Amino acid sequence: MWAVLHSGRQGASYTHTPHVTSSTDVGLGLDTTAETDVDLDTTAETDVDLDATAETDVDLDATAETDVDLDATAETDVDLDATAETDVGLDATAETDVDLDTTAETEVDLDATAETDVDLDTTAETDVDLDATAETDVDLDATAETDVDLDATAETDVGLDTTAETDVDLDATAETDVDLDATAETDVDLDATAETDVDLDATAETDVDLDATAETDVDLDATAETDVDLDATAETDVDLDTTAETDVDLDATAETDVDLDATAETDVDLDTTAETDVDLDTTAETDVDLDTTAETDVDLDATAENS
Repeated sequence: MWAVLHSGRQGASYTHTPHVTSSTDVGLGLDTTAETDVDLDTTAETDVDLDATAETDVDLDATAETDVDLDATAETDVDLDATAETDVGLDATAETDVDLDTTAETEVDLDATAETDVDLDTTAETDVDLDATAETDVDLDATAETDVDLDATAETDVGLDTTAETDVDLDATAETDVDLDATAETDVDLDATAETDVDLDATAETDVDLDATAETDVDLDATAETDVDLDATAETDVDLDTTAETDVDLDATAETDVDLDATAETDVDLDTTAETDVDLDTTAETDVDLDTTAETDVDLDATAENS
């Protein structure tokens, strides 16, 4: 690493001296100078950044590094090395990270900064998001990721990768998810947030919905899905796919189902809610009705049904 602190040197700027070593470097940034660091050595480094300077870091070495960022400076980090790194972000700075390496990284985000992350690597990452910042994540890699979202921030996720992901959503934030990948995903939704999900992939998904939120689901894929609905929320489901689905409805919510597909479905209805079903498909269906609720069924198809 180019040393950033030399005893006996003063002034706003100075000349860095490149070196290659196997020891450990400690850099303290206290100056107000715009710096560009190019890291080519194989040395484990610890950088503590306290200055208010816009810096550009290009990391090409194969060294495990720990970066603690406390300054209020907009930084751009380009990470090309194959090194497991730990980043602790405590500053209030808008940062842009471009991640191209094949390294398992752990990022703990505690700052209140709008960040844009572009993830192109094939590395299993764990992200713990505790800040109250509107973030945009574009995920293009083929990596199994685990995201734990605890912040109260409106986020937009665009998933184009072919990776099995697990999302645990505990925040109270209105989110929009556009799912275009062919990946089996498991979503556990515990928040009280109105969400809109547009599902275009051909992936078997399992959704467990425990929140009390009015949701709108538009299902266009050809995937067998299992939905377990335990919340007390008025929902509208528009089903256009050709997939055999099993719906278990245990909530006490007035729901409207519009069924346009040609799929044999099994509905188990245990709630005490007045429901309206509009059936336009040509599919033999079996309905098991155990509740004590006056229901209205509009049947326009040419199918023998067992009710």
